[in-house]
Amino acid sequence: MKYNIEEVDHTRVIFEFDQMPQIELLKEAIHYISEKAQNDLAFGATKVNKYLYYADLISFARFQRPITGSPYQHLPNGPAPVKLLAARQALVDEGCIRIEERPFFTKKQHRIVPTKPYEQRMLTITDHLILDEVMDFLGSTNASEISIYSHGMAWMTTTDGELIPYNSVFLSDDPVDYDDIHQFKASRSSSCQFEDLLEAA
Repeated sequence: MKYNIEEVDHTRVIFEFDQMPQIELLKEAIHYISEKAQNDLAFGATKVNKYLYYADLISFARFQRPITGSPYQHLPNGPAPVKLLAARQALVDEGCIRIEERPFFTKKQHRIVPTKPYEQRMLTITDHLILDEVMDFLGSTNASEISIYSHGMAWMTTTDGELIPYNSVFLSDDPVDYDDIHQFKASRSSSCQFEDLLEAA
């Protein structure tokens, strides 16, 4: 990797990592995904979006650095990289991929077909492993299923066109239950009360 990422400040909301070469990293990730997914008949634009989204957030959660650093926006079918179309078109212009429009049941599938072998340049082995992990986990889903799956708390707390923070990976999609409430109340009865901290400030 030929770039450095400053230490993450978890006190602020993070929408993107502008010190990363986002387009180049997206291009390489898209090329890698498209080559690995050629046997998946349900592989299309929606699955590319979701693979990138989950891989970036998982990498951020584990290592405090994403794979591409691209910002993600709220779209009706789930999160998508803001710079995806620019990166994809650059790959087309460079002769690395082509886009095929195919019928898929009642919808049209925009399938990325690699026309050149993938070459590792900026992505790391760890990046590859995370992308493989996400593709293995979600590979059996179709576009509709993976879209529904991506409508979690991070997506629900934003509206169409808004950016989704990387920090949202730490939001739980599980509903709050009585055990959660009990644990919260118990934590408030500890020796250091939140109200005490306010008074001391």
